[in-house]
Amino acid sequence: MFAGLTVAQISEFSLILAAMGVALGHLGTDVLSLITMVGIMTISISVYMILGADRLYDYVQRPLKIFERPVPFREIEDSLAEPARVDVIVLGLGRYGGTIVDGLKAKGLTVLGVDFDPQALRGAKARGIPIQYGDAEDPEFTGSLPLSSADVVVSTVPSLDINKAIVHGLQAARFKGRFVATAHDESEIELLKAAGAYHVLMPFMDAAEQAVETVASDVCPEVGVARA
Repeated sequence: MFAGLTVAQISEFSLILAAMGVALGHLGTDVLSLITMVGIMTISISVYMILGADRLYDYVQRPLKIFERPVPFREIEDSLAEPARVDVIVLGLGRYGGTIVDGLKAKGLTVLGVDFDPQALRGAKARGIPIQYGDAEDPEFTGSLPLSSADVVVSTVPSLDINKAIVHGLQAARFKGRFVATAHDESEIELLKAAGAYHVLMPFMDAAEQAVETVASDVCPEVGVARA
């Protein structure tokens, strides 16, 4: 829908074609006037539709669901059954994120791994980790996560903008748990905490094992003891 709104208006090139049609005698001046009026109206209206696309989508998303496929992404078909309860959601299943997921699972915590890389998802699935396909840059991404039961959401994506977007999405979804971000630069730590991150992991300074202890302590008072 968002892509469609950006091309919903008649472009100025349509006016050039219509003018050529009039010059060649293929179109009448009344048709040129109609095309010009429609162009002015659609260009004017589309500006406000693009600026208010998020709110507009909230009104029409339910009727539009009839056009959606039951399985929008092929990778979701390979996902394991979602556990009844999720303690930690880890976004990003690369080397760093994969080690964190394995460590949390070894402590008895229920972990959901999320990534948009099919290879990373298959690797996590082979290790018996529940997975979900998702892209952190998708504005509707956080709405698809099982946030009601999760205590901690961990982002292993070392991008300031993406982590801020995730925080915004979690706040919009009224997530009551803690968000743990990842950064490569120490200068981003305070910015992420100001945005709403409870902890900020530094892959170049913190080993994945240390990150596991930090996240596990957010879930359970006693590190290494899973909640019943």
